[in-house]
Amino acid sequence: ASMTWVDKVPNQPMQIAVGLACFISCVASDKFKDVALSFTSKPYCFSFKNDDGSPMNVSQRWNAMMKHSGGSTNYEGLHDAMITLCTENKVPEDELPVLWIGTDGEFDAMGGLTSYSYSWSSSKPSNPSMNAVQKWETMHQSIEKKWIRAGYKKVPLIVYHNLNSNSNGVQVDQKYKGVILLGGR
Repeated sequence: ASMTWVDKVPNQPMQIAVGLACFISCVASDKFKDVALSFTSKPYCFSFKNDDGSPMNVSQRWNAMMKHSGGSTNYEGLHDAMITLCTENKVPEDELPVLWIGTDGEFDAMGGLTSYSYSWSSSKPSNPSMNAVQKWETMHQSIEKKWIRAGYKKVPLIVYHNLNSNSNGVQVDQKYKGVILLGGR
């Protein structure tokens, strides 16, 4: 939703993100080539292969992705799906993919069903079982814990690419290990 509120077609963050995801899936390492994941309400894993096993062209990839685009964000769900993909396929830590995250920099509602929020009026977290540290944890910190619980010692390298020049929302700063921040189109 918010990815389409900025600028006009074809310069909205949504079109830029989908176009870059189509390209990146073409040049990814062999283990992750022709694959992409969405982080809509229900994350979706795209296999960009035709019925005969040949790779889809960029236009076919674009159309496949646009069929599964949605108006909400479940970034945690993307990592849950990626963790499942990596653990089921026994991907060793040194072969984890680089995760490119095309975003509009609006990280406020990216938590899916377990998002963290705090009510200033009641001075209580929306999830009463959270402790004081969890209340103020960034989404990236929560994601790190998911990967560690899954048996990995670290999170894959994550490239957060903010495609919205009007927003500067970030989860980490340049000193954070394992993260690359990109801004601009």
